[in-house]
Amino acid sequence: MGAPDMDDLNFADSELDCHVRNAINDAVQGNNDFYNQLVSVIHHHERLGADEAALLVTCLKAVTKTVSSINIVHHGSLLAAIFGMSLWNYGTEVMDALVELLVSLASTSGEYVDLCLETLVVNFMPPPAPGSYFLEHLNNPDVLPRRLKFLIGFTQI
Repeated sequence: MGAPDMDDLNFADSELDCHVRNAINDAVQGNNDFYNQLVSVIHHHERLGADEAALLVTCLKAVTKTVSSINIVHHGSLLAAIFGMSLWNYGTEVMDALVELLVSLASTSGEYVDLCLETLVVNFMPPPAPGSYFLEHLNNPDVLPRRLKFLIGFTQI
């Protein structure tokens, strides 16, 4: 019997933090059930509903709290999902949580600085594909100041 589907779970944020931490630690031991579900939530590329976006934000924040436990050997799929995300495809709450995670990853051990910087550089330009979140919300006054705030903060690391 595998872990329950993350979409069906109803945890408080603190409980999800604990489950995410356990999933990351359990993946080192080879128990990947909940870890794989965490990766699938982060790797979700389709348009997110409000509940899915809230779950993604909560998961990203929980991963941010456990970056010191992330190991490139045992958590490659999680890192690939994180570094494969595009800021242009999400609302500001997801963007903020992703940027916070990238900053945390870059500043924790220095092992992921290059990957974090590459992810950010790729996200400077909007994607060419029509239908991206960015193109639909180009006039959103929150987007540019948040990115500029991040850039200023990231250069101080």
